[in-house]
Parts: sequence; C-alpha cells; structure tokens
Amino acid sequence: MRKKQAWLLAGVLTVLGLSVVLYIAFSSTREPAEVDANKPKVLILTLECSGGHAATSKAICQAMPSNIKCYEHFVDGHENFYFYELVMRHKLLRILYNVYQPFVWGSQKWSIQSALGTILRELKNNDYDALVCVLPGLTEVMAETIVGYNIPFIIIPTDLEDALIGQSWLRISRHWLDPKVPNSHYLLGTQRLYDQAIEVGINPSRIRRISGMPINQKFTSQSKSKAQLRKELGIAQDTQVVLFLFGSCGSTEMVDLMNIMDQHPQYHCIFICGKAKELKARLDGLNVNGKHQVLGFVTNVAELMTASDVVVGKPGGTVTAESIACKVPIVMRSGIDVMLQERYNVDYIKELGVGEVVTDWNDLPEMLEWMFENYSEYAENFKTIPKNNALQETVEFIKEVVRG
Repeated sequence: MRKKQAWLLAGVLTVLGLSVVLYIAFSSTREPAEVDANKPKVLILTLECSGGHAATSKAICQAMPSNIKCYEHFVDGHENFYFYELVMRHKLLRILYNVYQPFVWGSQKWSIQSALGTILRELKNNDYDALVCVLPGLTEVMAETIVGYNIPFIIIPTDLEDALIGQSWLRISRHWLDPKVPNSHYLLGTQRLYDQAIEVGINPSRIRRISGMPINQKFTSQSKSKAQLRKELGIAQDTQVVLFLFGSCGSTEMVDLMNIMDQHPQYHCIFICGKAKELKARLDGLNVNGKHQVLGFVTNVAELMTASDVVVGKPGGTVTAESIACKVPIVMRSGIDVMLQERYNVDYIKELGVGEVVTDWNDLPEMLEWMFENYSEYAENFKTIPKNNALQETVEFIKEVVRG
C-alpha cells in the first residue's frame, strides 16, 4: 500500500512540476529583432531548447532570398532548455512524461497561450506577410488566437507523423494538424503526414507535399567525399566509424553506450554531447585511454555524419532526415520511454531499409557487426530514395505566399 501511495504522490508532484516549469518556460518568450519595413517579412515560431526545431528555422532563414526578411521568434526561455534537457537525458522522466502528458496538456495549452501575447504584439506592431510554425502543440492554440489577423499561417512539421499529445476538455489534441486554423497551409514531408492531414479533414488545397523535412543544405549538398572528410578530421580511412548523436541535450544513455563500446575497440566512436556540459565531462572522465572521440556542441555535424559509417541515436525526426540525406544508416532503440511523437520514426527507417532497431543497447555490438556485413544493402536502398529538396521547396512556397 505504501508503495502505491508513493507512486501516486510521485505522479501528482510530476504533474504539478511539469505545469509550473512549462508555465515559466513558455512565459519567457524572447522578442525578435527590429523589423525592416522595406522588405516582405516572415516570422518563424520556433524553440531554442530543441535542436531540431531551432535547426529547421535557422536553415529556412538562411536559405531565404535577400529580398525577403526572415525573423525567428523563440517561444521559450533558457529555463525551458533545462526542463527539456532533464526530460531528454533521463529514461524514467521520459516515461513519466509520456504517461502524464495527456493530463498536463491543459496546463501546457494555458502556458502556450500566455506566450502568444508577445507574438500577437509582434503581429500588431509589424506588418508581417507570413507566419511560419516549426514547433508542435501550437496549431490548436493559434486556431483560437489569430482569427481576424488575415495572415498566412504556414505549418511545417519537424516530425515524420502527427502524434496525439493529450486531452483538453475531453477532446484529443494533436501536435501539428488542425483543420480549424484560419488561412493555413501545411508543408508535409512524409506520406504518413499527408494521409493524417486528409483524415482529420484538412482541405487538400491547403496541403503541399514536399520531398522530406527541411534540413540544412550541408546535409543535402555535401561536396566533399567521405575520404576527404576523414582526412580533414583526422580519422583513419580503413576504420569503421560510429557516430553517437542524441540531440542538443545529449542523453545519459551515452554513458552506457561508451561502456559497451569500450569492449569493441575495432570501432572509431564519436560521441556528440551537444550543450550538455556535465554529460561531456562525465564521458571525458570515462574515456581515460582516449580511445573514443568526445565532443560538445559542434557546428560540423553534417561533416561528421558524412564521414561516419553508422549513426546511433534517439529516434528524432531531424536526425532521421539528416542521416538519410547523408546516406548513412542509423540505429535506434525502441521502448516505452521513446517520446510519443518519435515512435513512428522507428518504423519509418525499417520501411525504407535505411536503419535498424534494437530494444536494448547491449545488443548494439552484434547489430553493428551484422550491419557492416550487409552494408551494401543500405547503399542500394538509399538509391531508391528521392533527394531531399524540402528546404528549397519550402522557401519557394513561402516566396509564393508573400508575393501573393
């Protein structure tokens, strides 16, 4: 009985804690830069705490032509990064988040609404020509908020499918797709997303099917060969390179993975910890013999990925799209702690034949051995996948919208 009471208390405290942190985080919106009134203007709603969302918005802004001014609005503050980092790095917290997410969605929605005050002030004070959203959970709230502004609202999912995120007033909510958003357009990078959009009642005329997820051009247009990059990075040409990548927050799973890979010195292992400084210090402490390469936040992920033979990481939408673009097979782990919006990615890589799935990281060495024995199969499967031109397609669509 005491154990049940303890778990119940833990659940209640988790719900309250998530609600408070989300309120603080989403209330800490950051103002975009001063707007140039002489050019068409696009405002992108994104998250600073999440590497994938931030990378997508940055890529879009960088690819925008000079005659269109692009601004990013980060709908979070630094507090949100610590919350997100905490959840992403610990398996138990991810499980609790998945379990309690339906019950905290009402609080999440309220927190997002509090952040919209800053966004609405921007819409009132500046004559934006388009509003672009690359973060989940905002479409339902925006449907209730931007009525009357008569501004095109372009939604670009950074996930490969739309997942249910909770229950608000006994009504299921979704991450991305909502037919009620006025003047909206959906740029969808997978057939799964397109089918879901039709299923929830979005008019096909409001949907543009693009060739993938918009990612940085470094991943889709790498001019250097694997051999050239290995030479520049100081990696032996004849070694088997495995890149460990768990998002901008890293993951404590990387500690277990380093211990596992210590027993397999035939691989050149690269661990990217992102912004998680404590995690990097911990891995540096374990890497006493220097047999592995441990990195913090880097800006050359595309080069490191192209130089690698296999990527090992969490099933995020962005890293999935990047590994496919670089034609490098990926290994993911499935389990109840995998975030709801990322679970389809596990099936997606298997459907395309460009990756493998394990249920326990202890099985990774055996899986890597099998993958290298059958490596040519992945190369053939990558040939069947059309090139990802989604970034260019996205920019062209935005240009069409802002020019009427």
